[in-house]
Amino acid sequence: LLVRVYARQLAFFFKVYNILDAVIVPITVLDTFVYSDSTSQTSNISFIRMVRAVRMLRTMGHFKELQILLKTVISSCISVFWSMLLILIFQVMGACILCQALHGFIVDDSADQDMRIWVNKMYGSALKSMYTMFELTFSGGWPNYARPLIEDVSGYYALFFVAYVTAIVFALTRIVAALFLKETLYQATATSEIMVRDKKKDVDQMMKKLHAIFQEADISGDGVLNQDELAQILTYTNVRMLLAKLGIDVVDSQILFETLDDGSGEISRHMFVTGLKRLKGEARSIDLIPLAYKVHQILQHCKNLEKRLEKQEACNFARQVSPKAPANVSAGQALKKKQLQRHYL
Repeated sequence: LLVRVYARQLAFFFKVYNILDAVIVPITVLDTFVYSDSTSQTSNISFIRMVRAVRMLRTMGHFKELQILLKTVISSCISVFWSMLLILIFQVMGACILCQALHGFIVDDSADQDMRIWVNKMYGSALKSMYTMFELTFSGGWPNYARPLIEDVSGYYALFFVAYVTAIVFALTRIVAALFLKETLYQATATSEIMVRDKKKDVDQMMKKLHAIFQEADISGDGVLNQDELAQILTYTNVRMLLAKLGIDVVDSQILFETLDDGSGEISRHMFVTGLKRLKGEARSIDLIPLAYKVHQILQHCKNLEKRLEKQEACNFARQVSPKAPANVSAGQALKKKQLQRHYL
């Protein structure tokens, strides 16, 4: 911990997990070397030992899915609270209805005694009925609590349980699950947005570094770089290492200058930054596809030019062999021949 603080200095305290380590490590050292031989089992020592388990939170930064899950649980606390409050209201209403409706059956001596004992155990008081409704809602075993009442007490209880199971057990609980799913998707999207922002931040830092390199290379201060200035800045090891870290392999300064130059013999700040940005990393498809199309056009122009040169050479050869038309050739044929020669040219 001390080595990390010495190496990063104030930057060490800019992260929450580093501050957590700075608090937990001294407490752990105090527990290990100061209270290890103590025979007293006070609550303070137990608390100090429990704090060491908090260090597991330090590993959260290495698990993206765990971060999304924990953020979902934290952000869903308010929604879960109101959802559970709504479900609790319906449970209280159902518990009161069943408790009042089944009171007459419990005190009826003519009814089956075992069934009366079971009904009293499940719905005999407000608290018993409330807990039964809680199990009925969340345990998934609602037939175990509904069927004995329907079969042994009264079939009219089927209307109550059909309405309650449909509205609360089926519909409302799935709405709550959908809220969790929505929060999970939102947190995943938020994580993607954070990654996009981090990527943009990296690009901005890269642009600042390239501008700083250009500023250092522009010795004359005229806002442009010549070949000598570029070659001189590339002699520095730090600059070459920085460009290599950006994915730009600088082998020859002349090749790099010719790549960035637009033919004017000088490189402006905009040309330097944008050119190195495009050279960063491997070649991209968005750059290779237009390049391949242009090369194909150049190849077609070369082939057409070759054909025209061959035709022109054939016409010149025909003129050398027969510079004048024969006497028996009519004037119309001579004119047609001249038109063909012009067409070839």
